[in-house]
Amino acid sequence: MKEIFVDKNIVIVGHYKSILEDAGILTLIRNEALAMTEVPTLAFYPSLCVMNDEDANRAIKILSDYQAKEKKTITGEDKICSECSESNPANFETCWSCSKDLD
Repeated sequence: MKEIFVDKNIVIVGHYKSILEDAGILTLIRNEALAMTEVPTLAFYPSLCVMNDEDANRAIKILSDYQAKEKKTITGEDKICSECSESNPANFETCWSCSKDLD
């Protein structure tokens, strides 16, 4: 078992766990119950671990790619719909005005 990610927010750790499990990587969250304590110590933060050490590099790559995509989506430029020319936020996949898929 190898620790690959730690965060004080159990929701983020749980989300990353589901991303890795969707990719077929067995995971475990350590300190899950301690996440509810009020002790702000890194030692008690929830940590995401892969069960098989050989999956660690692949898991880190998957999470790194996901984080990069999220950052790009948050800071990205608005998308212009090719159908109706409406401006849509960077994180939209479908035009809010005409419902056409955005490229």
